[in-house]
Amino acid sequence: MVALAQVGIAMGGLGADATIETADVVIQNDEPHKILSAIKIGKITRNIVWQNVILAMGIKIIVLILGAGELQHFGKLLSLMLG
Repeated sequence: MVALAQVGIAMGGLGADATIETADVVIQNDEPHKILSAIKIGKITRNIVWQNVILAMGIKIIVLILGAGELQHFGKLLSLMLG
C-alpha cells in the first residue's frame, strides 16, 4: 500500500525492508507524534524553497534590467567609436 500512496511513511526500525525502501519518510521509532513533526518540517522547508525561488527571480530581473542599461550605454559608445 505504501507504493500506491502519494506520500509513504514507514514507522519503526524493525519494519519490512521493502516498506522502508518504498516509503518517502522513515521514522525510526514507534512514536506517532513524529509524523506531525515531519509534516511541520516539510511545510517549513516548502516555504523556504518558495522564498529562495522568489528571491532568485527578483535578483535575475534586477540584473537583467541593469545589464540592459549597460548594453544600451555600450551601444552608444560603440556607435560613436565606429563613426
